[in-house]
Amino acid sequence: PHRPMGFPMDLDAERRKRIKEHAELRGIELAAVEACTNFMMSDHILTQTQDKELLFVRECCALARDLGFPVVRVLAGYVGYFMHPEAPLGYTNTAMWGRNIDVSQELDYLRQWEFARAGLAEAARIAEDHGVTLALQNHPPLTNNTRDTLEMIAEIDHPALKIGLDLPLFERQDDEFVRDTVHSTRGLMIHSHALGMRPRETLAGVVGIEEVVPGEGRENWPVFLAA
Repeated sequence: PHRPMGFPMDLDAERRKRIKEHAELRGIELAAVEACTNFMMSDHILTQTQDKELLFVRECCALARDLGFPVVRVLAGYVGYFMHPEAPLGYTNTAMWGRNIDVSQELDYLRQWEFARAGLAEAARIAEDHGVTLALQNHPPLTNNTRDTLEMIAEIDHPALKIGLDLPLFERQDDEFVRDTVHSTRGLMIHSHALGMRPRETLAGVVGIEEVVPGEGRENWPVFLAA
């Protein structure tokens, strides 16, 4: 739900109707609105970042309701990084420090966790009001693995907040770990989106990761899907 694809403010009632009718005509099942959200504390007290996130979540939930999506995927935190135009060509490395919110200290991390937890709890109530369910993805920097994600869901304890489990973000890809991780989400996993991730290597070694189609990355898809 981001420009230039499907930002909710760009899709009026008529466009939403056409999208839904087109999907039905083509036999396409609409799975989830994939919102990139960030409920972390702002670096400035007056920016009210979380208020804006909640408005965005509300619009995404309304979009999901109108189009027949059962799920809105959300992230607890998403500081990201700035990608310069030449990065895909391998000319220079993207700076991934000094431009994000520092959560390296335990005190900072706990404050961010509690702040995001309150925001996600409110977002879950918004989703419930719209008849959809939020899928919290196992994505850094706050929910750094599946255990963290399940702990956040347990602390909030709301029926409209479940887990969106993504295999590429697992710490390991061996059979036992993948199987056990999937089984740990029993009754809570409602969504997963498929992509591949593999190291980007140069003569200097690994300089980052790149997204590829499923099957071309490091992921253990057979065990994941079977589990």
